[in-house]
Amino acid sequence: MNRINRYAGGLILVFLLLCSTGVSAGSLRGLNWFPFVKKQKAVKLRRIDDREFKRRLDSLLSFEMAKTFCVSTISELEEGPCFTHVSGGIDIKCDWVNEFEYFGTWDKGTVNPYKVDPLKLKTPVMLELCDKKDSTAWVFPIKKGRITSRFGWRRYRYHYGIDMKLRKGDPVRAAFDGIVRIARYNRGGYGYYVLLRHKNGLETIYGHLSKYIVKSGQEVKAGDLIGYGGSTGRSTGNHLHFELRYQGNPINPAEFYDLEKAELISGQYQIDEHTYAYVKEMRKRVYHRIRRGDYLGRIARRYHTTIIKICRLNRIKSTTTLRIGRRLRVR
Repeated sequence: MNRINRYAGGLILVFLLLCSTGVSAGSLRGLNWFPFVKKQKAVKLRRIDDREFKRRLDSLLSFEMAKTFCVSTISELEEGPCFTHVSGGIDIKCDWVNEFEYFGTWDKGTVNPYKVDPLKLKTPVMLELCDKKDSTAWVFPIKKGRITSRFGWRRYRYHYGIDMKLRKGDPVRAAFDGIVRIARYNRGGYGYYVLLRHKNGLETIYGHLSKYIVKSGQEVKAGDLIGYGGSTGRSTGNHLHFELRYQGNPINPAEFYDLEKAELISGQYQIDEHTYAYVKEMRKRVYHRIRRGDYLGRIARRYHTTIIKICRLNRIKSTTTLRIGRRLRVR
């Protein structure tokens, strides 16, 4: 083996020297480079110019690229639909991250990981919710229930969905076909809740459940059971908290559903500047959290307002005791 290595190394060195001195291939004929190897028939060498070399190289590369494309396409057809790996060690179909630009973010623990400012929406977006004529394409999340709280301001907090009365253990169902992005417990707000991502561009939230029976990455159909009603989290009674969001920003469910009839209004919905008009109003409001030593006169001077205006905004009297930690609207 060492002998072969020595001959091979010598051959390479001699070949390089001959090439540098311009010796023709014909002068190499008849030489026995490996005396211990049986002589083979000499191979004729032909010099090719740069143009011919480039043509052959391009032809070879084109063939390799075509072969690679065919193999990958055939492999994909044989293997079935495309899957992608997302956070949490989950494999989901590529459609669930490619259908909309903001779907590229997958977070199984945060309701709004997208951080998209709704007021920067420049052009209207038309969402195809479903084929309204197809009774299996959508459902109302629960059997018709009384609306106990609507979308909008609730004291000093904004309520981003609607609350519907139900009994503990009542079935809660998926509003549209989708995939479970979040199924977990939230101590400070939703309690046990489920967040579904839908191919129509929306995400829906079902909060205060007594129990959920789905897991992150699981696909569901409209009407599939996802959990049971309850009063977990920040809740004072059995009800379903239901939200509709686009790019993480809430939209009033009353714009999608006739809440009195528990029916979908239309198979389409256009998102425009009027959809998020409430955000402008929210940003105009200013609140102050009461600290030790605060009193209405001091708070009024700090925010350049009056005691009368603060009392009117918060429906309190000038003699009302200010509890530490409470939030007062000052503007």
